[in-house]
Amino acid sequence: MLRKKAETAWFYIKHFFTSGHPRSQNLKKNIAASFVLKAISIILSLIKVPILLAYLNSEKYGVWLTIASILDWMSIFDLGLGHGFRNRFAEAIAINDQDRAKGLVSTAYTSMSAIMFSVFLIAVPVILVLNWSFNHHFNPYASVNLIFLPYFS
Repeated sequence: MLRKKAETAWFYIKHFFTSGHPRSQNLKKNIAASFVLKAISIILSLIKVPILLAYLNSEKYGVWLTIASILDWMSIFDLGLGHGFRNRFAEAIAINDQDRAKGLVSTAYTSMSAIMFSVFLIAVPVILVLNWSFNHHFNPYASVNLIFLPYFS
């Protein structure tokens, strides 16, 4: 009985992904793959925390988490340019306008470079002015190792 229900469910799932226009089929498969990848990402994030806590002590984990959060924030600094670029680039490719697509790529790179250069110009003086000796146990140069060590060891 359970096997029959599983076969029926599999039939409907298979039919859902194979029915309709080929572009619709591709869209359905990409949406399903996106959900699977998001689920894998969440699971890996949940697994990563206890592994990092075992590898680093709580203080080093806090520093690592702070630095990783700052790097995540920097990925948000694109101010929507990435999503806007993706949409306009897809339109240009769909209508086979190669010149517009090339222009969009160069504009996106130029805009992102300008934004990151501005962040750099603000961050460097702030970093140089900060008093890093507030915690005698904290070594900012060792913190760079905290970023890469858990990923590459």
